[in-house]
Amino acid sequence: SSIRPCLQTSTVIKIFPSKAMASDAETPASGLLEETLVSETEDGRGSSARIMSLEGDLQQKHRYSFVGKRVVVALASALALAGIVTLGVHSSQRVEYEGLVEANEEDSTDLLQIVEQDGKKYFRDCGNTYELEKVTHSNLGGHGPDQGDETIVWVSKHMYQGEFLGYVDIVMKANKPYQPWNDLSLNGIHGKFGRVVLPSGESLDATITFLDHETQKPITLPEITLTFYDIDQGWDHTAIEYVRVISDHKTLLHKDADIKVVDLADGSVEYTATEMGNKEDNPLQPDTLTELMKKRALAFTIDNAKSAEVVFGSSAGQYDRGFFFAFMNAINCHLVEITTTTTTTTTSTEYHPFPWWILAVIAAILLLILICILIRCYYRRLTFTERKTMVKNRFIRQVNRAAEILGGPNPNYNDPELKSILQKLNDNKQHVKALCGNQWVEWKAPGQCQVCRTDVDRKEKGLQCASGGHRICWNCMCHNMDWDAICEDELTHLKDDTDIYIWDCNQ
Repeated sequence: SSIRPCLQTSTVIKIFPSKAMASDAETPASGLLEETLVSETEDGRGSSARIMSLEGDLQQKHRYSFVGKRVVVALASALALAGIVTLGVHSSQRVEYEGLVEANEEDSTDLLQIVEQDGKKYFRDCGNTYELEKVTHSNLGGHGPDQGDETIVWVSKHMYQGEFLGYVDIVMKANKPYQPWNDLSLNGIHGKFGRVVLPSGESLDATITFLDHETQKPITLPEITLTFYDIDQGWDHTAIEYVRVISDHKTLLHKDADIKVVDLADGSVEYTATEMGNKEDNPLQPDTLTELMKKRALAFTIDNAKSAEVVFGSSAGQYDRGFFFAFMNAINCHLVEITTTTTTTTTSTEYHPFPWWILAVIAAILLLILICILIRCYYRRLTFTERKTMVKNRFIRQVNRAAEILGGPNPNYNDPELKSILQKLNDNKQHVKALCGNQWVEWKAPGQCQVCRTDVDRKEKGLQCASGGHRICWNCMCHNMDWDAICEDELTHLKDDTDIYIWDCNQ
């Protein structure tokens, strides 16, 4: 059946309902619902406004003068702008400064990972490297051996082009319960590798985050590369290892990798071993790999990394599976000759930190735009007429949406969205009266709408009165509702007498 819009008015209003209204099925996961409404104010003037819910008294609240509000907004915005610019400048300098100071405090010969070949000295460059030094806490998934946070925490040494830039704590947490291997002491670190041992047929869904070593506060790394080593199968093609990367990433694989790559429907990518393993593919150092070791290694890079989410495990088999990893680009590691110009200071100036100042400039521009908007606005309480229009338009959209679903050639009467809409309409049927004076009840028998004579031949198309003599379609129900009563009813259910206020920008 055709359902027509039943309201035409003039002014656009943007609203954000209160938490008490967030139970509406239209409310997204964030708890905020943005609706475009058309309304006419009580004094006949249209007003364009953004509405938000604020807890407090339903009585009109005192507001500052327009001039006073503009001054407050301007001062607050100027202070925020100064803070953003200062933060951007500080952030753009911080990495280079810390790298210079902390590197000079260490023995440079210990930091450069020097390799001698043919009478020349080289350092091994694996890009941004976070070399695992030690484990300070081990209780992954709450299985021990330590107590407390259910994580593993490594202290890592940040290296770039042979230069020491500081310490970063790396934290791994299990997102789901998992079955560990019997010997929990194997979890943590093995030489310079991170290591987690699992029974065959088991997997670990893990999130890796990064902390400032001194403050223990979360940090975002401009770039992090994680390499998994020795991805292979058991001797009888069982216990097949795989790594699934959920975070957005760039993949680094050998051109002839013994790894199958599959893009999954949820947006993640799964990397699965295709060959049986042997001793020749087991690396001794994370940055020194043979061609065979590179073929069975997976490296992936995440930019602006707050975290990395991965799942690793194996299919069923006879033996446990050890997963070895390091935070470096092990596949592309290469030797760089140490010359007289390659000093700690020189390599530090070659390190380019993330250009935070660009973000600061963008934020400043957006803030200036916001100032221009806000100083033209003032704050007022939403009128009862505007509230009623808000409620009425929500019903109209629901009726129109139901018409779209039912108007197709093969309507799906079991559509969850349709059922939700019809339930809301049924819940408000007491606000419309039948010609006989009886209450409306759920449809049971076919008939024609008492207003427009449209056929109401299914319960999805309307209601019938308690005596069974009258029918009404959803469109006519919308036309004949007592909107004052509905609005009052909704307001009585607002938590703690929540009131609704607006920024009115129609000056």
